[in-house]
Amino acid sequence: MLKLESLLSTPVMFEHTVDKFGQGQKDEDWIPKLGSEGGWVVITADAGKQSKRGHKLPDLCREFHVTHLILSSKLHHKSASEKVRWIAAAWVFIETLHDEPPGSRFQLRLKPGKGMSLTVKVERKVTAKKKPKKKPDSGTT
Repeated sequence: MLKLESLLSTPVMFEHTVDKFGQGQKDEDWIPKLGSEGGWVVITADAGKQSKRGHKLPDLCREFHVTHLILSSKLHHKSASEKVRWIAAAWVFIETLHDEPPGSRFQLRLKPGKGMSLTVKVERKVTAKKKPKKKPDSGTT
């Protein structure tokens, strides 16, 4: 994280969840704490696709109003120095995420093309009330 901080032109405070909350903390324990503090943007590779039990990180972030940036699988599998380089390249965008509604979800992904290019996919999932299903007519004839 120090290398990333040194590449950025704006002063930013990075803190790893292990340093802030301790080893072995579950997402459902630390994410609500970040939400109550406010002002945090979580950068993660956990898109919640592998979670078999418990709460998924993106859902918890949305529920507790923590804006989050998910690194795509392709980016996640790059070396640490490559990840730092791509995050630094996207920093002009990333540093504005705190201005978005708390709980917004963003994805940083690499898109093949002429070399590698950076694209940002914005996902804001709004929970809409489901319409009740119509019950079959049980009238007698």
